[in-house]
Amino acid sequence: MSVRNKYLPYVRRGNGREVAEGFASAFRLAFYQTLCPRRYYVMVQRGFPNVAIGVGRSKREVQQEPCLVSLRAYSFREWAKMIQRLATIERLRFEALNQETAS
Repeated sequence: MSVRNKYLPYVRRGNGREVAEGFASAFRLAFYQTLCPRRYYVMVQRGFPNVAIGVGRSKREVQQEPCLVSLRAYSFREWAKMIQRLATIERLRFEALNQETAS
């Protein structure tokens, strides 16, 4: 995976193998997987395979789901870049902590 795409959220069609961490996302995911056999879309983050952040009927619905995007504080692209930066910082912090405890 290239460094510029690492941890970047993106929207794709659901394939039935996704899991969700939050209750609301898990509930919506279960609804779309069992009761709506039609296609649905999920937002996942690169580096975390099949962990759904958001679920919806259309790409636009899933892209407008994050709070800061729906309030029009950020566009989806700006929000995704912000999430990517935060995930990269947390990953570096986690690796530094592991190196300190190992030595």
